[in-house]
Formats: sequence, C-alpha cells, structure tokens
Amino acid sequence: MFKIQKKELLDKYSRWRKQAEVRKLSTEARLRLEWMIQLDQGKSVQRICADFGISRSALYKWKKRFVSTHISSLESHARRPHSVRSRRATAHQDERVIALRKHYPYYGKEKLKVVYQRIYQEKITSWYIQRVIQTYKLYPAKRKGKGTTQISRKRTPRKRITHFTEEKTSFGLLLHLDTIEVRIQGKKRYILTAVDSFTRVGFAYAYTNHSSASAKDFLLKLYEIFEGNIQHIHTDNGSEFAGYFERAIQKLELTHWYSRVRVSKDNAKCERLNRTLQDEISMSPHYGWSSDIQALNATLGEWLLEYLYIRPHASLSYDTPLQFLDKVSTMSSSRTVN
Repeated sequence: MFKIQKKELLDKYSRWRKQAEVRKLSTEARLRLEWMIQLDQGKSVQRICADFGISRSALYKWKKRFVSTHISSLESHARRPHSVRSRRATAHQDERVIALRKHYPYYGKEKLKVVYQRIYQEKITSWYIQRVIQTYKLYPAKRKGKGTTQISRKRTPRKRITHFTEEKTSFGLLLHLDTIEVRIQGKKRYILTAVDSFTRVGFAYAYTNHSSASAKDFLLKLYEIFEGNIQHIHTDNGSEFAGYFERAIQKLELTHWYSRVRVSKDNAKCERLNRTLQDEISMSPHYGWSSDIQALNATLGEWLLEYLYIRPHASLSYDTPLQFLDKVSTMSSSRTVN
C-alpha cells in the first residue's frame, strides 16, 4: 500500500503572496497587498499609514477595491475616460485648409486663418487649422542651415543703430539692409534685402557677387521704388556697404547707420525677412531656387508680390504690408485735412 503524504496547507497570507507571485503582480500592487495583510491582521490604520508613508484615503481606497480571491484587483487601472471628445471635422473645410497649407506650407495657423477667412468669407479657428495640420501631418521639410565664418575687422567709429532715437512711425524713415549668401547648384548667389522699419514693406534683388557696386545698384533701385522717400539706411559692417555704396549714400544725402560688430539682433527685422524669404522659397511647392540670375530674380519678384499683397504679418495685426501702409496713409491724410 502506498502511503499518502499529507501536504501542509499554506496560511491565508502566504497564499495571497503566492498568488501575487504566480500572477506576476507589479511592485506597487505587491506593496498594496502588504497593506491589506497588515490591515487584516488587525494593525491600526494610523500605524500602517505611518509605516508606509501613505494617506488614510489611499489605504481606504485600496481596501475597498481589494478582493481576496482576485489579487489582481490591487493593480492600477488606466485613468483614460471610456469616451473621449473627438475632432468635429468638416470635409469641405478640411479640404480647403489642406489646399491652403500645401500652397503656403510656410504659413502658421494664425496666418492661414486670416487667408482662409479672406478667401472663403467664413469663420474658422486657428485650433481647427492646427488639428488639420496634425491629423494629415502637413509639415514641410526643414531647410538645411549652412555654416558661416565671421571675420573680425578693425573699424573706425561709426554711427551705431543703438543711438538712433527718432520714433519709427513713418514710411521710409529707416530702412534696414542686409545680404544673404546662397549656394545654388554649386554656385554662390547674393541676395540683397531691405525692409522698412515701420510698415515692413520689403524688397529683394539677387546678384552674382557682393561687391559695393552691386550694393550701390540695389540702393538706387530701392530709392526709385520708394520714390525718394528714404531718410536713413541701416546696414551691418560688410564690405559691400562701403566704397561705391557709401559714396551713393552721400550723394543721395542719406544717413548711414551701422549695427554693432557681431550683434545680429541690431538688424533683427531684416534678419527676420531673410529667414522668411529663404524658408518660404525652399518649402513652397510653386517656387524654386535657380542659379540663373534672371530666373532667380523672377522668383524673388513673385515671392515679393505674395509677401506684400497676400502674406498676413503678425507684427501688423495680420495685415499685409501694403494694407498697413494704406491704413497709415489714410490716417495721415485725415489728420492733414483736419
């Protein structure tokens, strides 16, 4: 006859711990199990809370959830609501926003909102536009930056823009100029840019070199476009803004102001224009870079039309530069009549 070995049963708490091990409870759940064991053994709530550094409400919450036959009840539950609010999408609005974003991939949600309302004559929120961009992943490729080498030069004292004290509240009072160097198909091209400090009216023109003769030609073009309504010119300390350019400044009886050496924020408005120009031409589906100087200037001309007539500017309360200039001119005329 075989002898039947009597197996000693585990006590209740050992069984609970064994079940926790078999079910592979998390560390947090096993700690909560120890709370329940001590509570079941008759230990005071105050003492358990003090030993484990927990609040009474936390202990009572898990005591209420605990089911001795279902050890997994001590695991944390997801707090996500069963039903969540979804985006209220309208097919025709989505299509319109997608089309605008693809046409102007460099415009943010606020600018797209202004353009959308201007075209379709209906209200739309910037949040709706942002959700469409996120949902359809309408993000343009980032433009690759290029390294620059700065050369330190000793300069004679010049009129620094930080000493400019006149209030910038009139068109043509102060123009900021700068140069962008771009490499296109292995060739260097230089884009001279200018922006009016008050109205943000801008201009850009490309050259094959960055000599002072090119800068002089740009200044004369600028003077003609602004119909001579220019008083002060602000540039950095580049060599292109010396020589012929400086002599042209003197001949036109303009005042030349300079940025501080290696302080790009002194010419922040033109720097902003430069970045906008490069980003928007690089990311646009209907513009493109060309090493041919005539084709490049044609592209710059098309972009300038968009910049002046279509692109909303946050700094101008989302007016275009020409809309803002028209408002300023109208206000000045009414003051003169009165």
